[in-house]
Amino acid sequence: MTRVNLELGLPQQVAQGMLMEAACNRDVPFMFWLGQGLNTLQQYDLAADRLERVLMLAPDHLAAQIEYAIALEGNGERAAADALLGQVEVDRRLTFAQKEVIVARRRAWAFALPPGYTHRQTVSLLTGYDNNLLGSTRTTQLELPLPDGSLPVILDPTSRPRSGIFGRLDWRFDARLPTGSAQGWTLAAALSLRHTPAQSDTDFSQFGLVLERNGSGPWAPYGALTLQALGVQGRHVYQLTGGSLGVDREPPDTPCRIRLGAEFQYRRYPDALAFNGHYAGGLVQALCGDGWLFRLRAGQDVPEYDIRPGGQQSRIGVLAVRQMLRGRQRLNLEVDAEHQQDARGFSPLLESNLKRRVNKTAYRIEYTYLGGRVEPFVGAEWLRQQSNLPLYAVDTRIVYAGLRVAW
Repeated sequence: MTRVNLELGLPQQVAQGMLMEAACNRDVPFMFWLGQGLNTLQQYDLAADRLERVLMLAPDHLAAQIEYAIALEGNGERAAADALLGQVEVDRRLTFAQKEVIVARRRAWAFALPPGYTHRQTVSLLTGYDNNLLGSTRTTQLELPLPDGSLPVILDPTSRPRSGIFGRLDWRFDARLPTGSAQGWTLAAALSLRHTPAQSDTDFSQFGLVLERNGSGPWAPYGALTLQALGVQGRHVYQLTGGSLGVDREPPDTPCRIRLGAEFQYRRYPDALAFNGHYAGGLVQALCGDGWLFRLRAGQDVPEYDIRPGGQQSRIGVLAVRQMLRGRQRLNLEVDAEHQQDARGFSPLLESNLKRRVNKTAYRIEYTYLGGRVEPFVGAEWLRQQSNLPLYAVDTRIVYAGLRVAW
């Protein structure tokens, strides 16, 4: 069989190889070389056909899988390329350097607009134990100040924490629609349904939606709309409508994407309208390719009605997320902390009308085994809320396990 003249340049070698293809199309090393060469020359449509042929002949050919993903991405099929790299990412034959390149590429794709519309759905089914199903206070007794002393008040047992085993169904939908170079729309929608057989009055449904418009340039503008709703036993108990705008920036020589923005929200409580409020604040966020996310929020929550206990409220929050991948294993760690401070006394009946301060911290950890299409996972959450008003002291702990599938 005639051999390719290696003294020629790559374009000439590939052209010569194309002439030999009919006689060598069952030769795995040759077809891989040809597909890789076409990729190098950015002839991705031709490369994809040759590399697909290699994978038909040798489905476990690791290098061909990686080159095929490159060809798919070059043809605008980023979702298919990402799915393929997701399978390759957990292959034990990968070198550390190869794995780092794949992880970085997939993270870049996750926060960059694709060349064509893509979408992804995820469904999770889980069960667990929650020691405080409605986030109730741990306090059982209050002291009400009176002119001639204080009066102890025992809280109604129905308002105390209740625990139970629950089942939950989570659904998430993500879509991207580009409208130009590095510009486009992204949509994220999520629905969560929880049922507790022994405490059915704590069942809830939660829905969230974010629609975002991304720009292009060294300082890329963005704008977003947000909707959230929480229901308990079919009643709407909380609704949020919000918007945000700002800029994204990718500093040179760093793996992070920085976001600077402002947020505006209207929070409504249909069963307790006195707690309605308008929030406005700033946001700083850093999303880094090595699995880190940092977010800082600060702003003011102004009551819709002046009768709201505590009046205007200052809020500042910090979120830190770390995702680690090791072979077929993924570990997510998260810490979410928030401080709230009222502008005036909360109530003359509580601690001599103190201005309420609340410090809330949530810790989350989740382990996922990436063994196939259906991914098992286990996790735990701990919410600790401290306040100078004992009525707002909360401690909630949750453990859970489940299965997740994506398509």
